[in-house]
Amino acid sequence: MRRLPVECWQPIQSGSERAFDFMAKYGISGVIGGGSAEGGAVERHTLGFQAAYARRGVKLELGERLALGYHFHIASSREQAIREAAPHYGVVGGSYH
Repeated sequence: MRRLPVECWQPIQSGSERAFDFMAKYGISGVIGGGSAEGGAVERHTLGFQAAYARRGVKLELGERLALGYHFHIASSREQAIREAAPHYGVVGGSYH
């Protein structure tokens, strides 16, 4: 039986160097979910993932082999979108519950 290589994608949660090194060792691509805030964790995870591959001699462009998820809500105005989306994030009357 012939076995072809398959792509493997793994969610990135902690973004530890050890996790990134494991992913690079086995050629695993990463998924940064929509729960991560823009900047901060996303940037740190993107750079850490790229650095882990570089340590193995694989040069990746920034964001290569990564999938990014974003949450968004479309409405007629920003205020309406916030009102409509707030209950899905545990926000009632402007505060978290």
